Amino acid sequence: IIEEVHYKPKKDIVMDIIRNAKGSIVLTSNYERPYRPFFGCNIRSFLFEPMDAWERHELDTILREQIERYEPRVEVTDINISQDVKNQEIQVELNYIIKGIDGYSYTDSTKIQINTERVR
Repeated sequence: IIEEVHYKPKKDIVMDIIRNAKGSIVLTSNYERPYRPFFGCNIRSFLFEPMDAWERHELDTILREQIERYEPRVEVTDINISQDVKNQEIQVELNYIIKGIDGYSYTDSTKIQINTERVR
């Protein structure tokens, strides 16, 4: 039996890889990876802090530095951060340019939502 195989274009594969890598960078806490203690944005630590201008600036800086360090194929153009205190959520929207796939650059964005959940 011959199965039909669907191949994705190189651009789509690279964009999927980059989205997954960014998710790992943003959602990983510091010291979560034994041999890379400073990998990740430690975003969960911001869940219980009031999101004033200073906290937004600090989170924005951390996100930009971590993505620049660990995902050099991406240039972050804009970060939108919002917080829903009632539901204890932080929403982060990353807008970025993916550099140099097949000689072209592509724009993309990712929305990441972090929230707390009751365990019991």
